[in-house]
Amino acid sequence: MLARHMIVLLFLLLLNWIGGKYGGLESTILSSVRNLVATRNGSCPKRLRNLCAREVNLTDVLEEAISLSLEHCQDHFRYTRWNCTINHRLFQIVSRETAMVTAFVAASLVQTLTRACGNERFSVCRKSLSENFTYFDKQLVVHSQSDDLHFGRRMAHRILGLPRRKRKVNKTKRPLEDVLMAHNAQLGLQVVAEFEDSCQCHGVSGSCSIKSCKRRLVQFEKPAKFLRERYSFRYPIAARVESLEESSKKKKMPRRRLVYAAASPNFCKLTHGRECSGEMNCSTLCCGRGFLTRDVRISKRCKCKMFPSCCNLKCETCFLTKTIYTCK
Repeated sequence: MLARHMIVLLFLLLLNWIGGKYGGLESTILSSVRNLVATRNGSCPKRLRNLCAREVNLTDVLEEAISLSLEHCQDHFRYTRWNCTINHRLFQIVSRETAMVTAFVAASLVQTLTRACGNERFSVCRKSLSENFTYFDKQLVVHSQSDDLHFGRRMAHRILGLPRRKRKVNKTKRPLEDVLMAHNAQLGLQVVAEFEDSCQCHGVSGSCSIKSCKRRLVQFEKPAKFLRERYSFRYPIAARVESLEESSKKKKMPRRRLVYAAASPNFCKLTHGRECSGEMNCSTLCCGRGFLTRDVRISKRCKCKMFPSCCNLKCETCFLTKTIYTCK
């Protein structure tokens, strides 16, 4: 689990990048760190403090969103040179990694805010009270809409400080970094879109004569996988372009891809001591320095049996040897 202050730090860094020019936020990373140290426990971004005061669960939901995004990002990039490591240098340029983290955080905000709405954690949440009744094979199925995706996207859009779509383009040219970060955040907002039925059975003796179903967002793994695949599609925007107007003339940014302006840093120095997966992966991840191997003995449950008389699951303990690969 990520430390609370690291979660808040990442969120403040993202807000500075995405909303810095048009959200009225502090413009330096040092200011973010200073604010973090001063408000480490129960921290809420300065621009959102009025909203946090009205919605007592918002700070916790923001933490859950950042934790969700980083856990999935780190899992998907576990065996790559960049393993979703977050530091202040990542936000000094708009590289492919900056774009990826931005999209992950935006998507996790939509996911977490929408779920929180469905779980009645917000007073401002617009919930649908309509129900649909259908009969299927002598079974009454009650469908009710519980997750309000529109609310999740609208709140995430506001929290990230993105410009309003209907607002007229400011005559002052927007820096390329702002355009790129907003584009990547919008991609993250849109990838969370798929629902599934979550049902419970009701009836005498578990007959399930009545089934109540709610439409819930699918688990975050699916949009996270989509974003991970976007990392493989290279779409750099020339760093010399300095405004939205100029970039539009030169190259139109694709809606379903991450965009960035700077080359990725060299992550080879950071792979010392990293665990890799097999010889082929290690040869790439370790940047040609070689790797070390060691065998470890691990235990796991096996040969499990259910005993009807006592309704207990009993298992044996088995031992196996696993080879661990580590970069030199």
